[in-house]
Amino acid sequence: MVNERYCRPTNGGRSLEYAPVILPPSPHEPKDADYLAHGWYRNETHNPPMPPEGKMVASKRFVVRNSKVVAEYTYAPIPPHVRTFSKYRLVSALMAEGVWAQVKAWIEAKKGAYDLYLAAEDISEDEPLFISGRDALASALGWDAEKVESILSAAEVAP
Repeated sequence: MVNERYCRPTNGGRSLEYAPVILPPSPHEPKDADYLAHGWYRNETHNPPMPPEGKMVASKRFVVRNSKVVAEYTYAPIPPHVRTFSKYRLVSALMAEGVWAQVKAWIEAKKGAYDLYLAAEDISEDEPLFISGRDALASALGWDAEKVESILSAAEVAP
């Protein structure tokens, strides 16, 4: 059995080791001073702070500060949401606009792109081939960003 109210950092601060409920040779329940004398510190790692707005926890490290174990956090920006598009809905929206034949011809003309298109279940907006195709086709079709977005929104797969 362990006493989770007391602990010490291990593995370079990456994890915690919890204190035993009895500290031999004494058969009695240890007091705060007993735990401290044996290298165990009060666990103050619960109730982590909320990350700053627009940030997420990047790392957590446990340290001893003022005879207590606390967690130190580093934060990083939350990465932007990457949308995924259904190929079926994308083709359907492009057919409705009467441009699927042009889009398909562009895909077929791009070396290896048609094979990748056939193999993919869905298409992610951060895929380099998708980005270059979206930009090239928008330019060739004379579509502005709003028009492109309306097609993509119709094909978006819910997260």
